[in-house]
Amino acid sequence: MLLLDVAAQVVSLLFMSGAFILLLSLAREAPSSLKDAGLTQHEAAFLAAGGFAGLLFNVPVILVGTSLLALNVGGAMVPIFISIYLLSNRFSRPSVALYVCVICGFALALTYDVTYAVALTGSFPTLSILYALVAIPLTAVVVSSRFGRAEGYRVSFSILAFVLVAYASLVFTRFEPTLGIVSEFPVFFIPLLLPALLAILAFWDDVRCALAVAYSSGALGVMVGADISRVPQLLSIGNLVGAIGGAGATDLIYLASLVPAALVICYARLAMARRAVPLTPYRYHLLASKDKMKRSILAARAQKYNDAISLATGSIDERVCAFQSRIGAQGDTLACVYGMGIPDQKKYDYWLLKKEFAGKGDREVAIRAIVTATFINRHVTAEECRMQRVASIYDRTTALAIDLAISLAIFVPIGVLLLSKYRFSLLDVLLDAQSPVPMAYILLATSFFIVYGFVFEALWGQTPGKRIVRIRVLRDDGAPISMMDSLVRNVLRAIDFLPFAYVVGGVSMIYSPYRQRMGDRFGRTVVVKDGPVGQKINIPGANPSPDA
Repeated sequence: MLLLDVAAQVVSLLFMSGAFILLLSLAREAPSSLKDAGLTQHEAAFLAAGGFAGLLFNVPVILVGTSLLALNVGGAMVPIFISIYLLSNRFSRPSVALYVCVICGFALALTYDVTYAVALTGSFPTLSILYALVAIPLTAVVVSSRFGRAEGYRVSFSILAFVLVAYASLVFTRFEPTLGIVSEFPVFFIPLLLPALLAILAFWDDVRCALAVAYSSGALGVMVGADISRVPQLLSIGNLVGAIGGAGATDLIYLASLVPAALVICYARLAMARRAVPLTPYRYHLLASKDKMKRSILAARAQKYNDAISLATGSIDERVCAFQSRIGAQGDTLACVYGMGIPDQKKYDYWLLKKEFAGKGDREVAIRAIVTATFINRHVTAEECRMQRVASIYDRTTALAIDLAISLAIFVPIGVLLLSKYRFSLLDVLLDAQSPVPMAYILLATSFFIVYGFVFEALWGQTPGKRIVRIRVLRDDGAPISMMDSLVRNVLRAIDFLPFAYVVGGVSMIYSPYRQRMGDRFGRTVVVKDGPVGQKINIPGANPSPDA
């Protein structure tokens, strides 16, 4: 028990000091990262040091009989002020006012549930759940009608993130009459990491909004879920002198605001580094092909059939040019298409679009052009995947074993700590499937492995295991995978694992020419050997480029 408490204190201090030093160093040495997150150097310094400076000061708020409850300046008041300030920079003032009203109503509903429904009857917090189910869609409708759908989505998701963090804080903390509100190691990591994860997943392309949502949902969610909802219980014990957010540098409110902010700013720096990668000819032609395809569909809907035909044909040309730049060849796009294994009817349709129907066509020809372009572009993508050096099942299994070993190296010490505290063993897991501690440990380990793969593949395209084996994940069009692609392929590991030991995933890889498991199929990704593309092929009408 003593070892567990010491470990929790040490980890909390490491998280706090690491986030604190990171924010201050970024404020001094990397202002461009802060600019992407919508912060100035002075704002980042206040974000890191403002709460820390006020941890020693309390403001009395509630006096009931002999019990006194206060708000800590650094652990509660400063996070509230910064949350409203960050939200005001991203949303309109009426939206922020509505956000504050909604979370205040949720705080009252959750306090009622915790005081009466949960404490007396042991039932679920039904009132707060019903409140959230009604308030979040209603907020989205009200804000969207006044300020547009984009802001309605952002504000409603901000409230949803706050609600999820509040429930997580309620579940993973407990009330101790002699200690106050406490949280166990290692589950107190969940309220720390959940705000940043939700914000980055929802606003991966808007770092300013991600920072505001991560900080506000972390600070306010923990404050409401862990502390404010239990205020009646705290006052009922009598002779209480305490403060919300007053546990110093290891207070969960302070950590849940500082750590997510630091993680989002780190993400902003990594995203900026990825955007700084120069645009290759392959990527340029690929993006041009997709853009022309979208414009072709829009032109057809607007009854501009000649433009639709021209753009659809141009989409094929750009996709073939991207393919040629990938294999190091150049030549006539029509000859290149004729050199592939495309059905003769589609080749003939492409020839007609280029030679006969250019600048003259009707609705039927425009639809035929769009269908032909879609088919040929997909076939070129498949041809490109065939030329990639697809990773073998052996390579992927080796990489998976290395990643599992890394995960076990992290979770075995946690398992030892849980064993010493709760005295459970592997036999407990096998015989008592409903035992909460072993099941929580298994769920935590599984979630960690999914998040582990998602983070590494979204940021670098390969996990440490894949890096050692020298394989990486790409989209099926040869581009680096996005965060959503990585999320889909890693979440669907649960399906690939069924019924045990990746049986579904293994069968799917055996019958796939690109060795794709189910997660790869749905995420449209492929695992290839790291390095340059394999042997070049000779295509009729395509000549080697001077740079090849």
